Amino acid sequence: MNFSKLQRVVVILAVLSSIFILTIFLLRASIANWALGKVKEKFRTDYHATLSFNNISVHGLSGISGKEFYIVQDNKDTLTKAEALSFELDLFHALTGDFRFKSFSIRDGYFHPVKKGKEDNYSFLLNKGTNHESSDTSKGYGYMLNRLLRSSFKALPPKLKISGFNCVFIKDQKEFVFIIKKFFLYDQNYRSSIEIPDTHQVVLSEGQINKRKRLISGNLYGEVSSMEVPFLNDLFQLDFRFDTLTFNLAENRFSDEKLNLKGKIKFDALKIKHPKLDSNELAFKKIAVNYFISLEKSSVTFESDSAYLNDICLNGKATIDRKNQGIYSLNLNMPEMEAQKFFSSLPVGLFSSLEGIKVEGKLSYQLNFYLDRSMIDSLKFSSNFSESGFKVISYGKTDFSKMNNPFVHTAFEKGVAVKSFTVGIDNSEFTPIDQISPYLKNAVLCSEDGSFYWHKGFREDAFVMAMKDNIRKGKFARGGSTISMQLVKNVFLTREKTIARKVEEALIVWIIENKRLTGKERMYEVYLNIIEWGPGIYGIGNASKFYFNKKPSDLTIEESIFLASIVPQPKAFKYYFDGGGKLKPFLNQYFKKIGTLLLRKEIITEEENNKIVPLVKLTGGAAQYVFQDSLAIDSSFFQQDETLPSYFIKE
Repeated sequence: MNFSKLQRVVVILAVLSSIFILTIFLLRASIANWALGKVKEKFRTDYHATLSFNNISVHGLSGISGKEFYIVQDNKDTLTKAEALSFELDLFHALTGDFRFKSFSIRDGYFHPVKKGKEDNYSFLLNKGTNHESSDTSKGYGYMLNRLLRSSFKALPPKLKISGFNCVFIKDQKEFVFIIKKFFLYDQNYRSSIEIPDTHQVVLSEGQINKRKRLISGNLYGEVSSMEVPFLNDLFQLDFRFDTLTFNLAENRFSDEKLNLKGKIKFDALKIKHPKLDSNELAFKKIAVNYFISLEKSSVTFESDSAYLNDICLNGKATIDRKNQGIYSLNLNMPEMEAQKFFSSLPVGLFSSLEGIKVEGKLSYQLNFYLDRSMIDSLKFSSNFSESGFKVISYGKTDFSKMNNPFVHTAFEKGVAVKSFTVGIDNSEFTPIDQISPYLKNAVLCSEDGSFYWHKGFREDAFVMAMKDNIRKGKFARGGSTISMQLVKNVFLTREKTIARKVEEALIVWIIENKRLTGKERMYEVYLNIIEWGPGIYGIGNASKFYFNKKPSDLTIEESIFLASIVPQPKAFKYYFDGGGKLKPFLNQYFKKIGTLLLRKEIITEEENNKIVPLVKLTGGAAQYVFQDSLAIDSSFFQQDETLPSYFIKE
């Protein structure tokens, strides 16, 4: 081809291109109406919904603006409505029927998702026609979330502007409202300002969104003060606030029905409050987590190689699998760290008795848990708190060695102090351990904690048995507390039943038992002299008098077994008796079991064991309680099982 012919071809192509562009420009209004008609038709066909857009005007080749925009599914509440909306279409994709936005702007409107029972007005956007693909759990968690992420990033235009937009979510009888004052996205950078009327705050955020790689990162914080996460209080009684949240989704891959997500999240000055956690607010200077989440067909796995709670570094893995009735596993590890850093990193307000403690040495921790709910006996649990050169230099707010000397103990009832007394020989009601019947001492040990003198505060086997029983019964039926744990709860802590109190209890038990701050004999002596044995009856001295009008040293085998049986629920003792003042039949097995264990421990002879009869005569003040109330009650009322006295029985 010579040069002149090439020139003619170029000129012809230029003319044709100009004619095409001019035609598009002249017909852009018709094309826009055609494209909008296609979108409306797509909504009607795919979603059984109506999309309305009025007063349309065209700008440039592909810019469209209009008013009175709304989307509503047939026979449902209007999902969204806006006073003004404008956008620019990607012409190339639009001509192929794939409508994508180059820019999108919407203002002065509302977004109104409603869910009442199983009905809602929004899930149709994820379900084409009637196949309900997105709600088909057989597709798997990874598939469903990947589909949601893919469609969300695909729909996101490179340029986005939202202003004056009210979002009102209604779920059954609850309503959640926030107002998007402004949201701008341009060149992968975004900024937003959102008002939360419920908490009277404005939340600001800025960051980056990579549409092509499906990645996101940013910061979230309150405009004038710490940010309170809205709606959690109404939904879960959870108060959750922080100064700044830094987050990113750094990896997002889907293959073989498996979705992998990887990123980081960090809270600065995090504060949490929930009645099940603690009555006080939990405060952390920082919480930072590197996360890896894997979603497969039936399982979700969360893994972290680095999670910081202040200066405490953790790593671990948790998996939930919905196979069978559910499979759960958890592995948590705290690598060896300076002991002082550990205690200094405990959240302010969480462990008040440990505040100010000075220690040296190193600590590490490992926890492992596994449960297949279709085979409850598969449950496995281990918890190991290890130390290297650990030593308490000085106590802080609480002296954990105070049991070594006489001290004043205060008993509480529903958070109210009901009685204070000295635990020591200065108190005439105090009974030294060598003046307590060996039958009583050993009966309580057999029932409550058979290996008390040998363990270091914890019994994993007892805890596992308690968890298995609680899972089978579908409720909290038994605890796994050793005598050491019961003692610490009574002497050093409040009676709150919260997660924080249980963790604090475990830490104090570990310190006392592992460093032998108080000997076992003295611990047991204190225990028998402070626990409640009846309504307002504290200590074995008062209990012996209240029930049998005698000294603890004179208690018989049957009286000792009876007293051991009421330790878990001392106020319920009157229901152990019938209207004639005799013990009810459900205690027969208990007496037989404890008698057998006392025989094995050589506390009683075989002849004495054969003579044990579940019969005691109340000669003290307790008698009037029994005769006043002869209410019949089933043995399931009690924590004690009629065939197994306790998980702590040492066979």
